[in-house]
Amino acid sequence: PAFEGVDNRIISLNLVKRDLTDATMFDLCGNVLQPATALYKRNILLMRGRFRPVTKVHLDMIEAGKKQFLNEEDVTEENMSVIFELTLKDLTADGKISDKDFIDRAELLGSLGYTVMISNYLKHYKMVDYLASIAKEKRMGVIVGVYNLHTIFDERYYDNLPGGLLEALGKGFGHNVKLFIYPANNVDTGELYGLHNLKIPAHLNGLLTYLKDNNKMEAVKEYNQRLLHIMSDDVLSKIKAGVSSWEEDVPME
Repeated sequence: PAFEGVDNRIISLNLVKRDLTDATMFDLCGNVLQPATALYKRNILLMRGRFRPVTKVHLDMIEAGKKQFLNEEDVTEENMSVIFELTLKDLTADGKISDKDFIDRAELLGSLGYTVMISNYLKHYKMVDYLASIAKEKRMGVIVGVYNLHTIFDERYYDNLPGGLLEALGKGFGHNVKLFIYPANNVDTGELYGLHNLKIPAHLNGLLTYLKDNNKMEAVKEYNQRLLHIMSDDVLSKIKAGVSSWEEDVPME
């Protein structure tokens, strides 16, 4: 009875924050789940981000990615789990984690019908490695915005690994993993920017070709081009400035 007023999601957040567990999950009702149990031997479709706030683009990304993931061998609605994942570094802008902000975001994603995961895994390959160990030999899809690919192919990002970028790609793609790349409007020219015209350092183009040729990466095809101008940071700025047009960029919920 002494703990009736305690929100188990806050307890779970603090377990991750204090490095007592690597990840935690909540279902649509806000119940705490163990990833190792809830995702055991299931096909997993993952999307990572801040979702501060959740926008129409995020929902288009997950729905378009899900449609393509269902075309993969042995993936069905029944044996697939769709996860929105918040990494701790993304929970706040200033490095401090606001429990209320976190719960609000988890509840919003839950109200939209999605399972939420919180993790300590800053880098994509670590998250994929962790989930692949739970999913066993099942498939994993990861939906990535095209600009996030720049980070994935940034060699400085892997200075901590003896094998550098190659080791990270081995860990991240060594399992039944496939990246679905969602396009954006080019921030400089306004033109469509996606996997088809991705700009990475020339000496890494061979790696990119390898991943595409071996079905480890493909472009999201059925996206809504009218939504590509929406960016979470812009929406947040509009909300803070009291500009009502932000409402057009987010789901009704």
